Amino acid sequence: MQFASNHLGHFALTGRLLPLLEIGEASRIVTLTSIAYRYGTIYFDNLDGESGYSSSKFYSQSKLANLLFAKELNDRLKTHGYTTISVAAHPGLSSTNLFKLGKNETRWFAKPLLKLFSQPPSMGALPMIMAATDDSLQGGELIGPDGAGGRKGNPTIEEPKTDVYHSATMRKLWTVSEDLTNTHFANDNETVTHSATR
Repeated sequence: MQFASNHLGHFALTGRLLPLLEIGEASRIVTLTSIAYRYGTIYFDNLDGESGYSSSKFYSQSKLANLLFAKELNDRLKTHGYTTISVAAHPGLSSTNLFKLGKNETRWFAKPLLKLFSQPPSMGALPMIMAATDDSLQGGELIGPDGAGGRKGNPTIEEPKTDVYHSATMRKLWTVSEDLTNTHFANDNETVTHSATR
């Protein structure tokens, strides 16, 4: 459910909306990732967690999948003549209810540290706004806060973790995502085919 909610659903929705986006002027797709992608691995042999599950590892996996999807999508859009671009963004360390564990609040002793190293949601939203509106973006960029470790600050184009864009992993993730969602992006800017399972 975690991988499906954070990645597969976005992949399928994008495939179905792309023909409409391409009709528009200066359209773009913004995919929300997280600094947690830096610790992520795509567990192709255990995407559903049946062979072992850790919420933090699988969250990082899904956020890595978001980043790889955004970059691979932009590469494919350019290759096949689309005008739509794809950009990734992350909010840094934003103090939201994501830090709740189930029904439990963030531990009292962690709250001062969270305030020290994080930023309010209003600042965390700025990278997404920049990714969605900045006319200078060409596609393929990652937008995040400009502070230390990308945790907080004003939005800027961020240099991703070294070697994160591994071409074989990106292509395999794309193929697996197509198979799991029955969504197949077209190789030109005219049509996108898909079949829905019920």
